[in-house]
Amino acid sequence: MFRYAVFYWRPIGDTIQGRTLIMDLHFSPDENAFREEVRQFVKEKLPADIRNKVMKGVHLNRDEHILWQRTLHQRGWGGPGWTPAEQYIFEEECAAGGAPRLISFGLKMIAPVLMAFGNPAQCTGRDIVLSEIHCPRSTPLKSRKLHTLHRPAKKHNGHPPLVFVHGGYVHAGCWDVNFLPHFSKLGYHCHAIDLSGHGASEGRENLNSYDLDHYAADVAQVVAELPAPPVLIGHSMGALVVQRYLEKGNAAAVIMMAPVPTTGLAGCSAQLNVRQPDFLREAAYAVRGKYTANTVKVMREVYFSPDVTAEQFAAFKPLVQDESMTAVTEMMTLAWRSPKRRPKIPALVMGGELDALFPSNQLYFTASGWNAETCVIPRAGHMIMMEPQWTAAAEKIDNWLDRRLGQKAAA
Repeated sequence: MFRYAVFYWRPIGDTIQGRTLIMDLHFSPDENAFREEVRQFVKEKLPADIRNKVMKGVHLNRDEHILWQRTLHQRGWGGPGWTPAEQYIFEEECAAGGAPRLISFGLKMIAPVLMAFGNPAQCTGRDIVLSEIHCPRSTPLKSRKLHTLHRPAKKHNGHPPLVFVHGGYVHAGCWDVNFLPHFSKLGYHCHAIDLSGHGASEGRENLNSYDLDHYAADVAQVVAELPAPPVLIGHSMGALVVQRYLEKGNAAAVIMMAPVPTTGLAGCSAQLNVRQPDFLREAAYAVRGKYTANTVKVMREVYFSPDVTAEQFAAFKPLVQDESMTAVTEMMTLAWRSPKRRPKIPALVMGGELDALFPSNQLYFTASGWNAETCVIPRAGHMIMMEPQWTAAAEKIDNWLDRRLGQKAAA
C-alpha cells in the first residue's frame, strides 16, 4: 500500500507558495482500531455458508442478503453517519472477509429520502435503513376490508369480468378516469381494487408492512367473490401483483401494462436518477399533496408523455399517495426471486413508447416468461390509462380479448 500520494497541481517540480502538495493517506489510530473491530466482527458473525458462497462467486438469495443486513443492524452498522474513511474501511474488510455487499438503493436512496421527507411513523433514525426497509412480515395474510370500484356492464358482452389492479403510489381511481366507464360501455363487468392501505381500503396505518404477497391476497379476496375467473389487468406494480396472485390463483387471461422490469427497480431507478435528479425529492412532495412548479414539471415528465394536457395531469395529482416501503424494496430485489408458477393462459404485455420509468425495450423480458404478446402504444408514457393515447390502449385490449377469448357473445 502506498504510504503517501503526491499530487502535482502544476508541472512536476512546481510548488505553490514554496510547498509541494502532499496528501497523507495514513489512517488514524481510531480508524485502525475501527478496522480491527470490523475484521473481528465479520470473522465471528458472518455465517460460514454465506462466506463460502461469496468467496466462490455463487449467487446469494434474498434471505441470505437480508440475514447479513439484519446482523449488521443489530450491531448498529450500515446506516448513515460514517466518515468516508470509515465507509472505505468497512467495505474493504467486508470484501476481504467474504461478506456480501449491502443493497445500496435502500441504504443510499430510499432511506435518506424517507429520513428527510417521511412522516413520523416512517422516520425512526437508523432503524429505517435496515429494519424498516428489510423487515420481516409483521402483518399476517388475512382478509381486510377492501374498497372496490364496481362498474357493471351496460349490456354484458359475454366476456369474463375485468379486474384492474393499480400500481404503486396511487389508488384505483386511476382506472376510473377513462378505462372503467369505457369498458363498461363495451359490455364488460369492471372491478378496480384499492389495495390494502390505498384509497378507501383499510390498512393505511400498516401500509409499510405490506409486501407483494399481501397485495396478491387482496386480489384473491376480490376474485373469490366473482362468478367466473376474470381477466386480470395490472399496471406497473399492479402487474407484479397479478403475477404473484397467479402463482397460486387462476384467471381467464392476464394483461400487464407498463410492468416493473424482471430485473426489478434498481437499474431503472439509477437511470432515472441521472435523467431526473430531483425526482425523489419531488415525489416526496407529491405524496403529501404539496405541488410546487418544479414538482409538477418533474412528475409530468416522469409519469406522462409530452402530449398530456394540464387537465389530464390535474386528474392524476389527487391519486398520488404513500407506498409500502416493504413492497418497494421487494421490487428492488426482484431479480433474486424466481416465479413459483406461471399458468398457461393468454397474456398481453403493453407499454408506452415514451415511458420514462420503465422503458419499452424492457417489455420483451416480461413477455418472454409468459409467452405473451407485446404491444407498444405510440407516444404514450407510463400512466397509459390516463394518457391522451388511452383510447389506443383500450382498443388494443378489447380487440385482443376478442381474438384470444372468442368474439363477444351476441347481444
